[in-house]
Amino acid sequence: MVASNLSFPETAECLPRNFFPNHPNRHLRDQVNRALAQVLKLQKSFPGKPEGWTAGILFAIGSDGTWGCGVPDVPNSELEKAFDVDISTIYKRSWAVKRLLGMTEL
Repeated sequence: MVASNLSFPETAECLPRNFFPNHPNRHLRDQVNRALAQVLKLQKSFPGKPEGWTAGILFAIGSDGTWGCGVPDVPNSELEKAFDVDISTIYKRSWAVKRLLGMTEL
């Protein structure tokens, strides 16, 4: 759980640190941290909760075509539980992240 008195960027940066000890994947963690920094630099206003955006970044990076669809070795139900957001939010934020980072053609 992340303290609620943190700003959106601070909360978003804490969430991967809480997720990856239970789901170790150094390569994915490094990619997610880079993508998160890039997203925070490119966009200043985020509708919704940081948990949804961070889970969306994780899902976008995990399903970038290299590993197939979704986060490797993490069922969607577990991802929902880890970030306390439903999968439809994760899908929506993932799509927004992919567009923002130029990971998909429009």
